[in-house]
Amino acid sequence: MLNRLHRGIASEATKAPEIDVAGTAEARCDCRAQIVDVREPEEWVDGHIPGATHIPLGELVARASALDPDQPVIAVCRSGVRSLTAAEILIGVGFADAKSMTGGIIDWAEAGHPVEGDRVRSHLTVRNREEANAMDHLVQ
Repeated sequence: MLNRLHRGIASEATKAPEIDVAGTAEARCDCRAQIVDVREPEEWVDGHIPGATHIPLGELVARASALDPDQPVIAVCRSGVRSLTAAEILIGVGFADAKSMTGGIIDWAEAGHPVEGDRVRSHLTVRNREEANAMDHLVQ
């Protein structure tokens, strides 16, 4: 159903805007944006941005009310693929300012920004980028 919903939204909307890791870090420090991590629970537990809200992509439409539609939202995933879908979905359900963080938690961790979780940085490395991209494409 989510894929059908997303296809409908994507056909009516343009590609969601993207923001890089530096812009996300700045927005986070200034409390100018809500960060929503759309990865699966086991990915979230492994490592996530402190203060982010966790809503798996498959639950985003049903749980979008947990986010403030009047405040900017930055969606984050592992490598930036699912978060782009998430930002498009949020725009489609009425969020005026939703963006996708390019590079995902992998680029965030590589840039040295804070990460909380069980495995923190051990698996968030460049050598896993191809695997991360493949995983993101499978989850869509």
